Amino acid sequence: MTKVILLNGPRQVGKDFIADKFVEDANSARKLPIMWPAKIAAMAEHGFTTSQVQYFETCKDTKQPLLAGIADETPRSIYIEYGTRMREEHGDGYFAKMWAEFARRYRGYGVIVVPDVRFQAEVDEALREFGEHNVMLVRVRQDDFDWQGDIGHYCEHWMAIDFDNTAQSPDVGLLLHERTRGLML
Repeated sequence: MTKVILLNGPRQVGKDFIADKFVEDANSARKLPIMWPAKIAAMAEHGFTTSQVQYFETCKDTKQPLLAGIADETPRSIYIEYGTRMREEHGDGYFAKMWAEFARRYRGYGVIVVPDVRFQAEVDEALREFGEHNVMLVRVRQDDFDWQGDIGHYCEHWMAIDFDNTAQSPDVGLLLHERTRGLML
């Protein structure tokens, strides 16, 4: 059965770094952000392909000549504009449903690590899709970082742990393995 680890926390607490390290250190683990299908949809509105979105992820805060005349010409600005518009039109659960449909392709994969959980609706959708005993919520915290000026909040699930990412150590993936081992059998 597929297990899902949801990383929940404000911007810049190291969620993507932790997910990358976890996937590097694990057998049969895959990183699958909530917003990945939305990023593909956002860029498709402007005629870009999935492989171009993969490239844009490597430079999402940098102005791109290919994006001249679109938002402020950075991939992140396009994602934010699309996300804001879709949340206003469809509510906070819209991207969670989009992600769940996409994530079905990876059933049986082992562990899916989701580095960008911001809303309870995203936790709830993962629980519906994979079952409450197969989903763990990890609230990532780091000194001097909070939700002020950010969308989202810390979420709830009976199988949740708090993970203090005090220093973005190269061993952080192993530390998360240690913290989650045995809790998701």
